[in-house]
Amino acid sequence: MDQMILVMVVTVIAATIVFGLVFTHIYVKQVFKGIDFWIYGLIIEAVGFNLFLFGHIHADYTIYMFANMLLSVGLLFFYIGTNRFIQNDVSYVDMAIALSITYVMLVIFYYGFDLMMVRQITMSAYIIYVTGRLLHTLNFHYYRGQSGYLLPFIIVTYGLVFSQVIRIVLILFGLNFQPIFIEGFIVDDLIMLIISSFVAMLAFFMTIAVNIRMVNELNKEREKLQHLSMTDYLTILPNRRMLNQHIEMLIDKQVPFAVVISDMDEFKRINDRYGHDIGDKVIQAYAERLYQNKREGDFIARFGGDEFITVYSDLVDTDELRAFLQKKEKELYKPIEIDGHRFEISSSVGVAKYPTDATNLDAVIKKADNALYMVKTSGKRGMIFYSELKDIKK
Repeated sequence: MDQMILVMVVTVIAATIVFGLVFTHIYVKQVFKGIDFWIYGLIIEAVGFNLFLFGHIHADYTIYMFANMLLSVGLLFFYIGTNRFIQNDVSYVDMAIALSITYVMLVIFYYGFDLMMVRQITMSAYIIYVTGRLLHTLNFHYYRGQSGYLLPFIIVTYGLVFSQVIRIVLILFGLNFQPIFIEGFIVDDLIMLIISSFVAMLAFFMTIAVNIRMVNELNKEREKLQHLSMTDYLTILPNRRMLNQHIEMLIDKQVPFAVVISDMDEFKRINDRYGHDIGDKVIQAYAERLYQNKREGDFIARFGGDEFITVYSDLVDTDELRAFLQKKEKELYKPIEIDGHRFEISSSVGVAKYPTDATNLDAVIKKADNALYMVKTSGKRGMIFYSELKDIKK
């Protein structure tokens, strides 16, 4: 009776975890695979443990053998479910062979030769083989550094392997039928109870793993969406929103910087003559060229249309910045070839500096744009600093 109570407690715990897994599976079945196999495996294991106890109490070894078969199938379902959950594509042929050999051994050494010791060692050897394979898979994914939530799995699986090794040693030395603790309770019953507890713990950690992985996936998706919201879809450069955040950060830290707006000359003519597909490819090629010629610490963003803004936070001296930009023009203005068409590239550039020309985000961009407008109205392909506008107007 005490044995029945102990196993029933484990079964109730397992049943509770099954319900948790069922609801989790309903919620995330479109995201994670393998949870259904965990559920089937846990149910089969619970039934197997209860049949094992029933056959043991009533000395019905046919039921006892059937229980062992269920336990071996349930463990295989755990193995398949875990591999599917961690997206490990493996063959299960060796598992099918091991399961078949185990069944044959159980039948032979019950109906042919009634050797309980051989049957017990056969079951333990099968469990060690399956859990050993499972450990190899779990360790591989854990040490790749991407699956920290697998550590509880690994610890419990090591516990399963260790308990089975202890069971085999006790069987070989004839100690597994020694009475222990309470009347009618033997060492092998204790080992089986420990194993059933490990299975329940394994199922419990499965629910934790699903939730941890779900949180990780949601965080990754949130980061991806945040990145997309900050990135220009065409050029993959930062967009205006990220540009504003970068400039605001520099202003908050009171870091002097220069805003350089470049606008491609005659881009409208390219769009009108060759179409928007070619125009988009020209924009992409020019953006890539800008990015390839940036220095570490420079910030480049697509401001809109064919306008790009580069923020220089370590180059704010007017003469030095002008010399640097003029030198950079040689690389930027090389012809671009798209689909057999050759395009001569030039741009108009307007520059404004913080805090010399403006002291806030909108003002510094607006004044750089004013300088750019002056270049456009003066014949294009040139560069003007906002500080020079007064002299030009005079």
